[in-house]
Amino acid sequence: MSMSTSLSRTALAAALALALAGATNVQAASTTVAAERPAIAALDRARTDPGLLILQLGIFDPAVQQLDASAAGAARAQTSAYAIVQFEAGRLGERKALAARGVEFLGYLPNNAYYVRLQGIALDEVNTQPGVRWAGALQPAMKLDPQLWTAARRDSAARRDDGRYEILVRGFAGVSSGHIADALRQAVPGATVTARSERAEAEPYLRAEVEAAQLDALLVAATAIEGVSYVTPWIALQWANSGSVGAIQGNAMGACTGSGTVCGPTPLWDHGLLGSGQIVAVTDSGTTPNMAWFATLDKGEGPHTEVTYAERPTLPNIGTLHPDNKIIGYWTQPGAIDYDFTIGHGTHVTGTVVGDVAGTFGTTTYTASTPLLPNHDLADGMAPNAQLLMQDNGNSNSPVVQDFAGTLEQAYAGGARVHSNSWGAPTGGQYNGNDAAVDATTRRNEGLLVLVAAGNDRSGPSQTNSPGNAKNALSVGALGHAGSTQHAGYSNLGPAADGRVKPDIAAPGSSIVSAAVVGSQVTDTISAPQTRALSGTSMATPTLAGNAVLLRQFFTDGFYPRGEKTAADALHPTGAMMKAVLLNGTYPLTAEANGHLWPTTADGWGRAWLDGNLWFKDTLPGGDDSRRLRLFERTNPAGLETGDVNTYTIENVAAGIELRATLTWFDVEAAASAASVLVNNLDLEVEGPDGSVFLGSANIPGGVSAPGGTADAKDTVEQVRLTTPVAGRYTFRVKATAVPGNGSDGSDRQGYALAVSGAFAMPDTAALPAPTDLAEVEVAGMREGIAIGFAAAEEAQGYQLYRADGSCAEAAPGDFHLVATGTESPLVDVRASAGGRYAYRLRGIHNDVEGEVSACLSLDEIFSDGFETPEGAD
Repeated sequence: MSMSTSLSRTALAAALALALAGATNVQAASTTVAAERPAIAALDRARTDPGLLILQLGIFDPAVQQLDASAAGAARAQTSAYAIVQFEAGRLGERKALAARGVEFLGYLPNNAYYVRLQGIALDEVNTQPGVRWAGALQPAMKLDPQLWTAARRDSAARRDDGRYEILVRGFAGVSSGHIADALRQAVPGATVTARSERAEAEPYLRAEVEAAQLDALLVAATAIEGVSYVTPWIALQWANSGSVGAIQGNAMGACTGSGTVCGPTPLWDHGLLGSGQIVAVTDSGTTPNMAWFATLDKGEGPHTEVTYAERPTLPNIGTLHPDNKIIGYWTQPGAIDYDFTIGHGTHVTGTVVGDVAGTFGTTTYTASTPLLPNHDLADGMAPNAQLLMQDNGNSNSPVVQDFAGTLEQAYAGGARVHSNSWGAPTGGQYNGNDAAVDATTRRNEGLLVLVAAGNDRSGPSQTNSPGNAKNALSVGALGHAGSTQHAGYSNLGPAADGRVKPDIAAPGSSIVSAAVVGSQVTDTISAPQTRALSGTSMATPTLAGNAVLLRQFFTDGFYPRGEKTAADALHPTGAMMKAVLLNGTYPLTAEANGHLWPTTADGWGRAWLDGNLWFKDTLPGGDDSRRLRLFERTNPAGLETGDVNTYTIENVAAGIELRATLTWFDVEAAASAASVLVNNLDLEVEGPDGSVFLGSANIPGGVSAPGGTADAKDTVEQVRLTTPVAGRYTFRVKATAVPGNGSDGSDRQGYALAVSGAFAMPDTAALPAPTDLAEVEVAGMREGIAIGFAAAEEAQGYQLYRADGSCAEAAPGDFHLVATGTESPLVDVRASAGGRYAYRLRGIHNDVEGEVSACLSLDEIFSDGFETPEGAD
């Protein structure tokens, strides 16, 4: 179903159809409207009206409209301990008073509303709370995916090949999946629970199947259960290098063989960025750890050859780590079988990411990479010196994912900061539970970047797979082979169902030559390397994941900001920063974008190009260092609250060379029934020398930004691209337009990463000496935060203050992240918490680039006069 773009507001709101039991402030002369899943155009309009609720069932104004969802076929309307509370625009902070009375906030719904657990508080009382616009009980029809409405359910994705139907029932946090299972079995004795969540910290869910004759009863029962948040079809998961190296590193064009000599420039390898010291996790059908691709690692002290055997740690716990092995850990996921002898998909994928053939077989000897040399043989992977954390999720024919949040948590605890996934569910661009798992986990673990294949062979728009529809994921589409800039016809198109840009980026994915399975069991004997060619977004994703590992090493080795390896400049980038830099450095596929909106629904922001964005002091053959990179960021604890603005300037941008700025942030997970999934909305503004203001957008006609326009209200990526900028001073503003959070602690504060590349800070000059004499100082009238004073450096354009948790002795150089900027002493860290323990460093800015980093200042057990005294304190 769709909603006409010409409807009036009343018809636009003709979306839900049921009278909300318990809603006491619906006007008497309310309008009854009918349920209809909203189309993208309707969503775009509805985001601008603060009084509308935007659900999968439709768009409506609960204060003036009654809802009739009889066509849904859910349980009857009922009173409930769960409700939706909508606040007046600009008054979301009033929820704190309800929370203080015990009301539990469970998730955000657009616009200005939350799911709540009432905890015994009557709806009448909630409606009298200042700032509350409307409150009503959560009704069963609101929990039912439109694919399962009466008219659609028989032919929905829930129907299996054997004629039975299988659904996914999701619960609110704190609800027992066992309780839901017991209630379902009692109501529908013929229902079979095929899987359910086990870990208390995981989102509660279960899968249940029935014969066709019991489907209606199952859906009525499931939607009637207290604590159920959403019911959808269960959609089964599916599986979604010589030629690719030069294409992604150095923007090589044209044809190349898939095995043997590398085609095109390899500027990152040439600068010693080969994945050394990095761990990449791959969740796939497993790998074959005794193959020559995966058995040898040379950390610079000679090759170490050892087979890593599978283990089965309980999620999210980690198993054994083998720090000297190529496969640092092999952890089979719940329900999967060990190794990859049946399918071979995971062996090919892992070979593309980190494969590094080594050893002598017959008369042929292959040499392992080292931290300095790729020693490329056959079809070695993108990051040959990196280590693999294998998270095997394969059975005999399909992926098994029972607790994806637990899988991601396990990978992070095991040291992985890049996570590759060449599998997914064909959800038609819809946001599902695994998407929410990605968003929730990456929000908590800010250093993690999750890449997901966009999926294959689904015709038409809005067909990207989940979990690639996650806001924080990097969804990868496929191009042809090697240097091709042509979209692969099998690669699924976007956008996401709510209009967000998906896929985000593209990489070579056709006829990719990588490791092939040999043998049928794992022993200590190393098997000779074999190869085969495969095509798909499954191949494009590990290609990009391996290159993301090289990107991360660029930062952890300290190449930023001076363009050469410097230990004091080591930085542990956030996932949002890695995503911003990758998207800021793409090669735009403008032939596809001319005359149309860019990014495209086929290839997102374009083909990945690492050296197009990363700046090296010494340009090697095939490299491109015509543009320099600046990074501005905030982690979530130091992030923005509604109404905040962070402003940055680059004083001297040269004319005529592309200037590009990309803002990304890792949002909190969306509520299950929300039709528009953005929660925290930031906006990017770029002001040029003549005062023209360019708004960050995910819709850029022809690929070149123009002044004016409308701020993006649905994406977590915004970009400004000026192909022929005028010379002068540019100002970049990151604005917290709306940061409501989802009710969880700290969710109403939003971090971000802003990557800017252009012709500035060139020619390079000597680094500005570090500021000195850092000390905490008092500032008259300051009521919160910590002020850090310092001795100013000559010729500094400004200063940047960085913070790490703990003391200077505890914090590594890479742990420090930006918390404040300014042009003079002191700088104030407004997000410091009373009682915290922090370490601070400072840099001056000169020639539009960061200078040397200062000595560290430790502040322990902070109880500064800068903090307000808590009420009731002495």
